[in-house]
Amino acid sequence: MRAAVTVWTLLFAMLASAPLAWAQMPQWTVVQAQGSVHVESPGLSRIAVRPNERLVPGSTVTTGPNGHSILTNGESAVQLRPNTRLVLPSSFQGERTILRQDFGSAL
Repeated sequence: MRAAVTVWTLLFAMLASAPLAWAQMPQWTVVQAQGSVHVESPGLSRIAVRPNERLVPGSTVTTGPNGHSILTNGESAVQLRPNTRLVLPSSFQGERTILRQDFGSAL
């Protein structure tokens, strides 16, 4: 009986803390998208993005020769210039945000 109570207590603690960890993950949103701007999310097809669209963690945002975009996570913002590919973090990195820029210019 004591073992069952311990298991249930641990299970409850794990489930109760999961939303807190997820809440710390900043949600990236498209503020502006002009010209050719596409996003490819893990396991999904590449699609054109629109302003106010929320991006899935680990998504790759690519701008074409005439594309410009601004992304924000509520704390930071990044501007993508033409011919740029940027990969958003797939997991929470603590107090700093690490973006991977494969090519192009992101400010």
